[in-house]
Amino acid sequence: MKLSMMQLLNCYLLATKNEIAIDEYLSKGISKKIPPLPRTSKWVGEKWSSLTLLFIYVTLVVVFIFGGFFIYIFLFLTRFYLCK
Repeated sequence: MKLSMMQLLNCYLLATKNEIAIDEYLSKGISKKIPPLPRTSKWVGEKWSSLTLLFIYVTLVVVFIFGGFFIYIFLFLTRFYLCK
């Protein structure tokens, strides 16, 4: 069975459109399951200013980044002190 170039092109276009439709269907299904991010005013209240939230965020990031280093220094000094 021989297919002309036009038939091959039509089959390719139909398959591509079908794959695009499947991708759109899957992306809509996935995006419906993801809940929206809460606004900060909903979970901290109106009395918190954005500057306070920024300070808390920066503090948590610094503690997260340097916390392991401080624990390492503390354990090293504890070992050094106990081994004397």
